[in-house]
Amino acid sequence: MGLVLVIYENDEDIDEVAVGSYSDFGALRDYIVRELEHGRPGSRFPTFIRHSDCDGEWTVDECDDLRSELWLIAAEMQARPAIPFPSQWQAQVSHDRGLRPDSAYQCFVDPNAQPVIGEIARLVDLALKKGLPISFQ
Repeated sequence: MGLVLVIYENDEDIDEVAVGSYSDFGALRDYIVRELEHGRPGSRFPTFIRHSDCDGEWTVDECDDLRSELWLIAAEMQARPAIPFPSQWQAQVSHDRGLRPDSAYQCFVDPNAQPVIGEIARLVDLALKKGLPISFQ
């Protein structure tokens, strides 16, 4: 089962990010906790780390905080060396597109081989622009 982050407007899906499986999202958050929060979950990025991935949503107010967190996460991951892809499908989709990551940021990708942190940040920007929450599906 996969995790998709979705913005709905009038019950219509206006944009989404396919994160991958729940374990892929977990691997991303585990990396952030281990490497960027020094093993203290939510100490620096509470909105991103502490929200359950099982249901619910990031509210518009949370998206405002989330945007700041994601920019910092992205910057710090871009400054760190590449790591092995957390799942085989991420390695395969990146290989198929001829991508060779040069930072940790590029090692966590969506099914289109786009850095998932960047795609979530893009979704957050749209949520804030539209004044709509992001749902976990």
